[in-house]
Amino acid sequence: MLKEWVQGDHISLRKNPNYWQKGKPYLDGVEIKILQDTQAMVAQMEAGALDLIITPPLVDLNRLKGDAKYQSLLNNDSGAVTVIGMSVPKPPFDKKEVRQALNYALDRKRYADSILLGTGKPTVLPWTSTSPGYDASKNAAYGFDLEKSKALLGQAGVTGLEMDALVQANNAEVLAFSQVYQSDLSKIGIKLNIVKLEQAAWLDQVNKVTYRGIWIGGIAFAQLEPATTFQNSRGLDPTANSSGFVQDKYTQLVTAANAEPDKAKRKDLYNQLNDLFIDESFLMVLSTTPARAMATAKVKDVANNAHGGFIFTGTWME
Repeated sequence: MLKEWVQGDHISLRKNPNYWQKGKPYLDGVEIKILQDTQAMVAQMEAGALDLIITPPLVDLNRLKGDAKYQSLLNNDSGAVTVIGMSVPKPPFDKKEVRQALNYALDRKRYADSILLGTGKPTVLPWTSTSPGYDASKNAAYGFDLEKSKALLGQAGVTGLEMDALVQANNAEVLAFSQVYQSDLSKIGIKLNIVKLEQAAWLDQVNKVTYRGIWIGGIAFAQLEPATTFQNSRGLDPTANSSGFVQDKYTQLVTAANAEPDKAKRKDLYNQLNDLFIDESFLMVLSTTPARAMATAKVKDVANNAHGGFIFTGTWME
């Protein structure tokens, strides 16, 4: 139950004596501190002022995970993946050879290993291995190949390309990758301008497809039926996606998959969608990106949910 809310500082909750599950909650109260500085969060945890923090810096998560006083919590059940959308209606991104070239220029392994520090896995398809749409062979369709990328640009007749990359200013991992991508693209004659935006401004440009180039962000529910992902993701929506990609075949396949009750027939539709997704490259997938938290060792029984968050219904403290 709400005890106190000081805007921009903290929210205090107290135990509900009439909670419908007898004996719960186990905690008498919770204070949620609102901190913008991630380093300050970590410092306060190490000083004993915080018991759990959401989305800690990966460097600190990696640094402290071997310390018995702390525990790292990864939610691999959410199906969250990092993706890159392209402004398909704006030349030269209306040519799929250009989009494919940008796909080959993605160093997914470096992102997963060096930036996500092994918490994510490189992927090409917008669904993870538990999804009925997943196909391991097709998930390896795009390897990091700058020569192939350069050849496709030549095939499309594109030289001296300059483009923007819209990133959210508070996403450290995406910012780090955009710099890696900027460097790799420069090797094949593409100038990438990194545009850092606050979330509201980022969403405005991405949702209206007013940008020219790419946006880097994420989608969720990749662990479920692709039909669920199509209905819940602006990145993949067949009629109003954030890449401005519209195609009758794509819309028809998504509509058919959403309505098909037969599992085998639905699998065939997903195979066709995988082929279209790989060929058209209007949305590029980088890596799985599990939600993360860090807690002290005395925090017990934090559970995962399918939305990329954590459940504290049964949480207690030693």
